[in-house]
Amino acid sequence: MAAAHVPGGLPFNTFLTVRQAEIKSIVKLLEDSDHGRRAFQTLPRHMQRRKVSLNPKRLPRYLLERHRREGGNNAKITRRPSRKYRRRPRLLLEEYNRRQKEFVWLETHIWHSKRFHMIRRWGYALSDESTYKGYRSSIRAAKSSCLAQDISYMCCIELEGSPTAILAGLKRITQPRDLSSITVPGVQQGHQWETVTFFKPDMQPHGALGDVDIMWLPTVSCHADNPSRNVRLWIWVHPSAHNHIVEAVADLYGLVKINSSSDSKDQKNVEKKDAVDVDEGDVDNEIVHKVTEDVKEKELGASIKRKIESTNSGPKKKKCKNVNRVKLALKNIPFDRTPKYLNSSGVSMTLLKDTLCRFRLTGPEAVSVLKAAFFPANVQVENLEDNSIPDGECVGNISWCKDYYCDEDKLQCHKAQVGAWKGLTGSSIKKRMVLPLTVRDPRATLPKKKTPIQQTKGADNSFASIPWPVDSPLYSSEIRDTISLSKEPDCEVNKRRAELLVPGSALPEIPEESKLPILLLTRPSTHAIGYGSGLDVIVCSGWGMSVWLPIVLNGGVAAGQQAEANLLMEFLTPQTPNLLPDTPSGSYYSDIIAQERRVEYFKRPPSCRYNYIKLNIQYPFSCPWVRLVQDWNKGTQNIYVLRNPDLLRYLANCVGDAFDVVRRNKGKQKCPEEFASNDSPAESVDLVMDEINESLQEYNVISKGTDKIKGKQELSKYEELQRSAPGCLVKVKIILDEKGSVEPSAMICLPREEDIEKKIKNEVVEPIQTDSQQEQRAELKREHNRIKRKIHDMKTKTKMKVDQEFSTGGFVQSQPTFKKVTEMALQHLEDSNKDIFEKHRSYNSNMEKLWLMRKDHELQCCSLKIVGYITHGTFSMTIGRGAGIGWVALKPLLDYLHSHKKSQSSNDDADTDIKVNSVLIRNPSSLKYFWGKLFIIK
Repeated sequence: MAAAHVPGGLPFNTFLTVRQAEIKSIVKLLEDSDHGRRAFQTLPRHMQRRKVSLNPKRLPRYLLERHRREGGNNAKITRRPSRKYRRRPRLLLEEYNRRQKEFVWLETHIWHSKRFHMIRRWGYALSDESTYKGYRSSIRAAKSSCLAQDISYMCCIELEGSPTAILAGLKRITQPRDLSSITVPGVQQGHQWETVTFFKPDMQPHGALGDVDIMWLPTVSCHADNPSRNVRLWIWVHPSAHNHIVEAVADLYGLVKINSSSDSKDQKNVEKKDAVDVDEGDVDNEIVHKVTEDVKEKELGASIKRKIESTNSGPKKKKCKNVNRVKLALKNIPFDRTPKYLNSSGVSMTLLKDTLCRFRLTGPEAVSVLKAAFFPANVQVENLEDNSIPDGECVGNISWCKDYYCDEDKLQCHKAQVGAWKGLTGSSIKKRMVLPLTVRDPRATLPKKKTPIQQTKGADNSFASIPWPVDSPLYSSEIRDTISLSKEPDCEVNKRRAELLVPGSALPEIPEESKLPILLLTRPSTHAIGYGSGLDVIVCSGWGMSVWLPIVLNGGVAAGQQAEANLLMEFLTPQTPNLLPDTPSGSYYSDIIAQERRVEYFKRPPSCRYNYIKLNIQYPFSCPWVRLVQDWNKGTQNIYVLRNPDLLRYLANCVGDAFDVVRRNKGKQKCPEEFASNDSPAESVDLVMDEINESLQEYNVISKGTDKIKGKQELSKYEELQRSAPGCLVKVKIILDEKGSVEPSAMICLPREEDIEKKIKNEVVEPIQTDSQQEQRAELKREHNRIKRKIHDMKTKTKMKVDQEFSTGGFVQSQPTFKKVTEMALQHLEDSNKDIFEKHRSYNSNMEKLWLMRKDHELQCCSLKIVGYITHGTFSMTIGRGAGIGWVALKPLLDYLHSHKKSQSSNDDADTDIKVNSVLIRNPSSLKYFWGKLFIIK
């Protein structure tokens, strides 16, 4: 056949272009081939349906024939297994541990996740706010009943060593007053616990790390002739400051981290296994064959024996998986797995993080809830013989009780604890006491449904006269491991409860029942009228859910992190380290909160944002503590919080101490001691407000009386405050005089003399400022639009040029595809025009800067002098008005008190409306100032 000739009149470029287009279409079809996909999968997403494979008529007509060729309705459908098979126990446990790799779950996580909004904070997944209860329910429960919180995220550090070495180290990281409080006999013997502040070594009062709870473990056991040389103490730390305190303590004592014994054991086992493998390789084949034959015979005999036993005993019972052990696999249990630090002098530190569960009960009915949830155990085990102990994994939980309480002295200690437990009431909680007790398994007495709180009354004798021994099996690491790892499964307890004649009743106590040691830490009230008192319950890890359910079902109201912040506002509870301005965790988390508020602010459109330039607000998202102190004290580098109780008490008396001392009783009002002795505190709001007004009216009398009686002491305290003023912050509470709200980052300002007349009309308003950066924002936006159009045109031209060159330059299979060539051309365009593209990318950040005031402006940019900021503000339920908690600089506060005192002494007869603690509050979103009262929090 003759070869085809190309006509001479055919243009070569046109012919090549047409052929190239055909080749492109063929390559595109090959790349976009439908091979491997079903017919309905070629449709767009919005046209695909689940019932297509079952009903072919739901497909377009041009795909029906292909669908039938693929098998149609007879085609096997591959889909995920049903939920029944996806949620098997084995998979659930694996998923439970897998999802905790980034954020640790508390043992009550699943219970809380069904009822609360969860947040991720400090490395834990914590409950934040209830899905069906509001702000008032938690405050009502803490005031009149019982509020329950799971604070198992609190980290425990065990410190052990000689008393001299331990106290020498604590002296360098605590203040002298705190050191004296933790060295009193009651605390060192383990009867009480104290809260102190840890600092960086030798930097007091600067360099605060956070507040910690210290418990001395009993050094002398029940045997008086066998005292321990070393002492142990537990340091409870908030997770936000845990790493800082661990590093500080390690540097203080020169501790070095050592490998856990479990790791060394595993290494030894591996070495043994390797040695055995090597030895077996050198043995003759005849010996190996003989040994294997003997093993086979033994295995065969054992299997026959098992078959005979199974036929005689009936069907084999299915072995249940130990769910508790699987859940504890990620925790430092047993004790050998806990991180340990040691030095040459014998001081050791063990991190007991996530090995103990801690629950906090707040309210006057906390003791009633505990008495309904826990019952003292009968630990007399003389009738319990070894043969009666059931076999299984829970044998350890019974054997430890028999071994521990076989000693007569420890048995007498338990009886004394039970006697003191019967006399415990809510009115007897006046100190920070440590109350150990061994109780029954809480699951055995669990009520069938939630029951109301039943108020319990103590015995006739006084609780204070009953001694409470501090010996507890919970202090032993071996017993804690036994209790955690040998917990009886819930299914076994439920089976015994199902066999009861009366459903829902408590199981009768039997010798084989599990015993649980607990620690009760009493907390006295933090408010003047008795609010904030309660108890903390400490139990072994693995028993968290078993203890939490009885507390909730017996009347405890569950709460989360939001309720804890509300209690801080209402009852003046201690602040966590992440809220203290002079701690590393406080500065770190304040930056995070400021960034979250900033992002939320710029999510709004420009028409819905507050113009902080016109409002004259320089720091709307955060509180500039360092700059505030530097503005009043030039050259100050570091800040610290005033923590001296004597100085705070003196300062509170000067300002008006209405929240810590109720000075006079009128009519039916009661003093704080009477409130503490009653079962339920007063609900009246008028009580607090009357006391506030009364303390303000008696200010002159108090100040003059103190000057006459304690002139020298007051003068020395004032001079000490003057020396402490540079860089010092004081914690205060603000209460508004009239209606209004308090927002975070609100400014606390001092009033002027001309504001006295405006107070009657309540017309103290900040003058509005002109937006000097409005034109810059408009110009930046116009420039951004020009740059955006220019970049768009440049990219369009680049793509057209590449397309033209690619279409006319011929097609070679080895060359890159059109998409890659386009990407390379755009990247080259961006590299050659870096300035334009950089301006385009930095538009958002530059625009955000122009929406806010510049940081190089003066801090005192308002018409009134700023002395502090409010960190948390809301509507106070105990007072019935807007209130907030914040910090003020000490130096301007002392100057204001001094000037006010001089004006009062010169104008004794003048009737002024501004009291000594009257301040003005302005929210970042408003120009109006609110009058309020300032009180010192001690």
